Amino acid sequence: MSTDWVSDIERMHHHYGVREAVNKMDNFKLRKFLEFRINFLQEELNELRDAKSAEDVVDALIDLCVVAIGTLDAYKDRKSTRLNSS
Repeated sequence: MSTDWVSDIERMHHHYGVREAVNKMDNFKLRKFLEFRINFLQEELNELRDAKSAEDVVDALIDLCVVAIGTLDAYKDRKSTRLNSS
């Protein structure tokens, strides 16, 4: 991974068709995908909270950044979509 994480993640998502898949999701699936990403972020935040070493802290912070940037990239084309809570 380079120092340009945003571009790296965008290229990875393009390669695997992530944004294309997200753009095809109906509102229900889009909400479920968001819940999955939120849970993923929470898991990484818990790892940060439970870190036992500086290496654990760095690892958790990198993971948080990657998941957050990935979520932002996945939703980039759907920013005007209204999400229902159910």
